[in-house]
Amino acid sequence: MQFTVEQILSVRHNYRDAPYPGFCLEEVVRRRRTGQTKLVRGENAWVAKGAADSEKEWVQRLVQSTLNKLTETNNDVMLEKLCVREIFHKSEITDMVVNMIFKKALDEPENAKLYAGVCLSLALYEAKEVNEMQKGERLHSHLRDAIISSAQYQFRMAREELSTTEGMCEEEIEMLRLNTMRRQRANMKFVGELYLCTVLSHSTMFDLLNITIRPVGDAKYPTSDYIELLVALLNTVGERLDASHKKNVDNYFNALAGFLKKTDCPYPHRIRFKIMDLLDLRKNGWGSKSKAAKPVAPAPIQGKEKKVAAAASSSSVAAKRGSEASLAAGPRNFRETSSGAAKTSSGLYAASSAGSGLGLHGRGTSTSSSSAAANTGAAADAAFRGTPPPEVPLVNFELRVASMFQEWVADRTNDMILHWVEQFNTCDRVFESESELCVAVALEVIKSACLTTRKDAQREAFSFLVVGLFMIDTEVFDGFASALATAIEDGILEDTPKFGERFMSMLRLTSTEQETRADVYFDAANVLRLTYNRLEEADDFAVDTLMTFWERVPHLSADEENMIRMDLDVLYNVCNPEGAQPGLEKLLSRIIHSMFELELMEPEVMDEFLSLEVEDGLCAKVIEDYKQRFLK
Repeated sequence: MQFTVEQILSVRHNYRDAPYPGFCLEEVVRRRRTGQTKLVRGENAWVAKGAADSEKEWVQRLVQSTLNKLTETNNDVMLEKLCVREIFHKSEITDMVVNMIFKKALDEPENAKLYAGVCLSLALYEAKEVNEMQKGERLHSHLRDAIISSAQYQFRMAREELSTTEGMCEEEIEMLRLNTMRRQRANMKFVGELYLCTVLSHSTMFDLLNITIRPVGDAKYPTSDYIELLVALLNTVGERLDASHKKNVDNYFNALAGFLKKTDCPYPHRIRFKIMDLLDLRKNGWGSKSKAAKPVAPAPIQGKEKKVAAAASSSSVAAKRGSEASLAAGPRNFRETSSGAAKTSSGLYAASSAGSGLGLHGRGTSTSSSSAAANTGAAADAAFRGTPPPEVPLVNFELRVASMFQEWVADRTNDMILHWVEQFNTCDRVFESESELCVAVALEVIKSACLTTRKDAQREAFSFLVVGLFMIDTEVFDGFASALATAIEDGILEDTPKFGERFMSMLRLTSTEQETRADVYFDAANVLRLTYNRLEEADDFAVDTLMTFWERVPHLSADEENMIRMDLDVLYNVCNPEGAQPGLEKLLSRIIHSMFELELMEPEVMDEFLSLEVEDGLCAKVIEDYKQRFLK
């Protein structure tokens, strides 16, 4: 306990005698100091460094400091500071600088363009200032040669790391593979940016493309990892190569399209979708396709307003992410049903005159598309012959969702996927609105997360919905309700006993640790109510099943600071949804009674709720059912 000087002086007259014989203040202070815990410096403790001991250390500090501060706004200033002759005095120092730049580029692939610009500036500085290159002479730079060697080394290291997996468990091997592929993709992106900066030549790019598209050993197809690297490189340099070496680039795209059409294509759906996206990117002029505006984060809703918003009807239209900008630019992002006669389309397939529309602007399958699909072997034979690739069929919606989710998790990113709705333009499902698409995606993600036994699957799935896809509360809750209704009707609960536990644990994530206990139960009640309205056979058995989920709601701490209770407005909103199915009052009355027993509301609030003068509607039925069940 600490005392101020004023507090000590105020009681000085109360203690005139020594506390014990032989008392000495100096001795007390000495014992106090010796009894204090001494801090021990760690082995890796930071220590302020003095002047550099060598030229190599000085260059290392300069490069590291410059790369850490480098941004698009101060790019010119930092590069001017970095271009010094000491970097090129020894080949050892030059190699060290190149390795430092490569390490930053692999750790931060989003800044690959900046680091490629650093390499270009250093190479030009070496050629002009250090080597005193004359006008018209060929560029000669040791740094450029070191860059090529580092890129080749990174490419070889991946195969060596994946071959040394002896003694590792499956999880460790998978983690090693993911980390290796992440570095390899970053390496391809950086190499591509170096080519765009003219540090590397087009012949180097074609060498990499030939290596990645060539089957290894006696294999019939290139490996999935090589195809992924090939796609990553073409995503970066494809537009430039297509403009200057179109015939050569055609060969690679024909080969990729041919792989997709082979009946024995060994690639997983995630790789196939990457190939399809690359083919579409080139077909649309390498990014000339109009894109939707970036979604704007909605303002946070606090307190009672959040509960009212969460309890709103699932049929309300969610806020469109950049829909106005998309409509102004032309076609909408999501697939819509068409009415009436088939319409002409410039998309993947032309609409047939007799078939109903599928997809964006009434696009449907045509007779020409079916004939193209029948020629499954034509694409492989056309590879490297310059013939145009056959058209790609519509992809399965569930597989597209799984591929997008797996890619987001594999990249271990925490960013929003921009324009993700456009990835469903070529799917085989039809949606009336973007909100309906969001609910369908949430259904698939939540259901798959509750079926798997993989650790942290539920947390990753929830993060994917709210961070990666930027879904709002109503879309997420509708997705939970649709997933639970599907599980009940398809018999998944009997086949997967742990489904309910995983489902409620994932639903718990909708309320953070800082929010109240009432929020957790309110969200669960809202989802169960929405689920009941989605069931085709809503009866007493369905009510009992949903109540078993209610009993699985994780109990939180009961401290007074975290015990904000529900008021009358919240209860009234729970009992007033739109489009309620018959029998919903039985479920809601049991949920409200359970809330009362859990002390989530004051007795006065419960009495006021039961005394409401409501003549008809669901709220009146809930009150009547509650009185018959629990007030006898």
